[in-house]
Amino acid sequence: MVNILKELGKIFLLFFVLYFVLSCATSNFPPVSELPKDDTAANLAKSADFSSTYIIGPGDSLDINVWKEPDFSRVVVVRPDGKITLPLIGDVVASGLTAIQLQEKLEKLLKEYVEIPKVSVSVTAAHNMKIYLLGNVARPGEIELTKPITVLEAISIAGGLNEWAKQSDLRLMRKINGQLKTYRIDYKAIIDGKDPSQNIVLKPGDTIYVP
Repeated sequence: MVNILKELGKIFLLFFVLYFVLSCATSNFPPVSELPKDDTAANLAKSADFSSTYIIGPGDSLDINVWKEPDFSRVVVVRPDGKITLPLIGDVVASGLTAIQLQEKLEKLLKEYVEIPKVSVSVTAAHNMKIYLLGNVARPGEIELTKPITVLEAISIAGGLNEWAKQSDLRLMRKINGQLKTYRIDYKAIIDGKDPSQNIVLKPGDTIYVP
């Protein structure tokens, strides 16, 4: 029953986002080239993954390594309650933290058992890193990210655009500083080679709507 409610919640969220986009259909959204510098492809592509900003969630697999302490080092999976379990320190809430935040938290907890704990945390399997494609694509819905992907790659995974899609007027919705912002993407300009810079790297939580 809980899983059904969660799925219904996801569907409601997708329809809410779609309604927001359609209600603003006559607005002139800024081009994707006006994204803040920290959100451009050049900056996002510098890392092999999103580990610096990715928020850990249930189902994620974490590789925890404590330097020179093999008894504490292990691969763990975040439970549905958002916790992991480690020897001596017991249950630790990992959900809602980045890998760096969890690392700092574990170092504080381990000070009682290790003189100078040095901890590294890596997300080896992320199940909460998703983007969403809506509208005139062959397979609308969510895409689970295992690596950074671009706009063209996301559309390809979704089966491509439908024949009646407005190729020059795609919408990117992204949360920036806690606010939902919408930008315009000219898909045709990308594939025609006129403006490949619009083929940006997507971030977890991004939504692309194809009118």
